[in-house]
Amino acid sequence: MKLYLVAISFLVFAPHLVAQETDQDIAIASLEKLGGRVKLDEKKQDKPVVEVSFSLSDFDDKGMVHLKGLTKLKGLYLTYTHVTDAGLVNLKGLTDLEVLHLNSSGITNAGLKQLKGLANLKILDLSGTSITDAGLLQLKGLTKLEILELDGLPITDAGLAHLKGLPMLKDLRIGGSKVTDDGLADLAGMKSVSALRLRYTKVTNAGLVHVARSRKLTSLDLTNTQITDAGLPELKGLTKLQWLELSDTKVTDLGLNRLKGLINLEDLFVENTQVTEAGVKDFQKALPKCDVSH
Repeated sequence: MKLYLVAISFLVFAPHLVAQETDQDIAIASLEKLGGRVKLDEKKQDKPVVEVSFSLSDFDDKGMVHLKGLTKLKGLYLTYTHVTDAGLVNLKGLTDLEVLHLNSSGITNAGLKQLKGLANLKILDLSGTSITDAGLLQLKGLTKLEILELDGLPITDAGLAHLKGLPMLKDLRIGGSKVTDDGLADLAGMKSVSALRLRYTKVTNAGLVHVARSRKLTSLDLTNTQITDAGLPELKGLTKLQWLELSDTKVTDLGLNRLKGLINLEDLFVENTQVTEAGVKDFQKALPKCDVSH
């Protein structure tokens, strides 16, 4: 009789136990079948999915449905996929999400409205999408955002101004944007920025006056900008700078000489410039620990 009751109890409760486990199992199987990589937190008893990655994939909005129940997801990488604004609706409820890569996907300004509830987001990559200045207004509630990638987007000075409300922003990448010297004045309001990528922009020596106010900078990329020797003295106050890229600019040995006060500089890039071998040797006498790529 006891065995009979045990058997009946198992039949009653077992389906619920199995269903609880298979919700995640089904999602994992579906995502992997579509070509995704799934990472679990093996240290936790329930082994929740914490990372999902798709790259150079046909993954689209239909596949996004499988993310709905993955409430412990921390990292979502959708690089070069066919995900559009409609697919981002499935991010609702994923409040643990800290990293979101949407670069080179079909996302537009309208889709960014779906990010409002992602209060724990720290890293957001929107490079290679169709985002414009207007879309950046939707990011103002992401107060924990630390890294923002906007490379290759038609962001202007107006768009840069929308980012002033991100108090934790440390790394801003706006290479290839339409930001000008005047727009960089808004950097003064971004007290926490320590890394700035301005490569392939129209920034000139005048813009360095504003850049120099970001005293926490440890990394600065000015590759293929209109910087010359005359502007480099503006950087003398950036004593925390460790990484500086000046390749494809008009910098010469004279400019290199003006960087000798950057005592913490570890990596300097001056490829495709007028800097000579003699200039590099002279520079490294002052900063022997700095590696110069010439």
